Amino acid sequence: MIMHGNAEKVVPIVQGEIIFRKRQSSGVESEYIEFEETSHSPTIEQLQRGVSEALKWFEKHLGS
Repeated sequence: MIMHGNAEKVVPIVQGEIIFRKRQSSGVESEYIEFEETSHSPTIEQLQRGVSEALKWFEKHLGS
């Protein structure tokens, strides 16, 4: 799972996109989530969404 903010200035968003494409082309199951107007310092709401998405991913791949 890759999560990236589209307002990121520390790590260019293209890096997350490249990693995601490489994983997919290698047959690695992966997910890419782009957060609107999110930088390297997300708001509480953005952080809550990120945690929620991560928990769903872990549940799907690791079970409860």
